[in-house]
Amino acid sequence: MFYNKIKDVFKFQYINGILNQNSIPKGAITNYTEYLKGISINDFNRNDQDDNVNFYLALTKYLNIVSEEKFGNNTYSIESLDFQLDLINKNLVGKTKEYAITKMIFEFDSHSIAKNSKNLQDKIMIYLPQIKEEKYKVVLERINERLNKINNRLAENVYGSILLDIDGDRITLKDILKNQGNTIKIIDFWASWCAPCIEEIKSSHEFRKKLIQNKNVEFYYFSIDENQDSWRKKVAELQEFGMDKNQYVITKTESSDLIEFFNVNSIPHYAILDYNNNVVLINSPSPNDTSQFNDIINKIEISE
Repeated sequence: MFYNKIKDVFKFQYINGILNQNSIPKGAITNYTEYLKGISINDFNRNDQDDNVNFYLALTKYLNIVSEEKFGNNTYSIESLDFQLDLINKNLVGKTKEYAITKMIFEFDSHSIAKNSKNLQDKIMIYLPQIKEEKYKVVLERINERLNKINNRLAENVYGSILLDIDGDRITLKDILKNQGNTIKIIDFWASWCAPCIEEIKSSHEFRKKLIQNKNVEFYYFSIDENQDSWRKKVAELQEFGMDKNQYVITKTESSDLIEFFNVNSIPHYAILDYNNNVVLINSPSPNDTSQFNDIINKIEISE
């Protein structure tokens, strides 16, 4: 039994490594069938891996990568979610099935377009009665509760969220957005201690600069730093990378509605508002993903 357990740990650690999209250069996979040879959804149809974190990581990555094969950049479309849920329903059972359903809905919610909220709630209403594990039910119920508060426009309580500017003056989100007027607004949630945030800021600088010059776009930087001195120091260090304006720090007690609305569970995290402050994406791709990001901006321009 111990031998089999160790074997499973190594097996799914290996599969997790193969499916790690962060280590796969974009465009490197030209034949998904060949790349996934020997790995199938049937590998995950088991309920004896509660303590094997690599099993769950590999399952999530498998579902995402087969979805990418079919839908390309539209991985977080309603059609893609339907495909994933259908694959799960037909091939998995028990706790693993419940985990996979919850995880795919959670991921879709984290990358959702505001106009898809109703569709996502419909999915939750279908699957919530089927979930027996309390921890998964809680996740779906919280997503549904948050979606009930969201439509395409920012709610007044979100508009009223208090932030501090670089001089330490209090300002509401409504006034921040009003100051820039009729622009597409991109919010970058970051922190001075977040290495991936800073790497993204540096690597996307040229793209952000071109976007501001060629499109009617403005970037806002909302830090979640608790230490404001560290925040100001890092902003000063990053001046050459476009961090010379629109710098704000979120006050925890007065901006919880803002964090909850944009579903900021980790950073870096990006959100996009259109010219009228309607929510386009609560969790958008990184501005470093230039082609996908450009497509989103172009679609907003066309729709106006």
